[in-house]
Amino acid sequence: MTSSSSFLPIGRIHSASTENIETVIIGGKTVLNDGKVPQLDETQLALKIQEIAEKFWETIPQADYASRTIDKLAPLSIPIWK
Repeated sequence: MTSSSSFLPIGRIHSASTENIETVIIGGKTVLNDGKVPQLDETQLALKIQEIAEKFWETIPQADYASRTIDKLAPLSIPIWK
């Protein structure tokens, strides 16, 4: 057996973190390559998450007893950098 972690059977790994994982292959399909998910468009995902969050934030005043907006309930601690 080699000491390289890529050749260790899963039962022999006692601890690891995300930095230790570069490639994951499941059923012959690469699902993680160089620490990234090849099928995932990270920019599109971030835009979709932002869109969903903004729609949610609009509903906050209806749920708050004082009808406060998200900006009043959770103000930014630092200004938005542009």
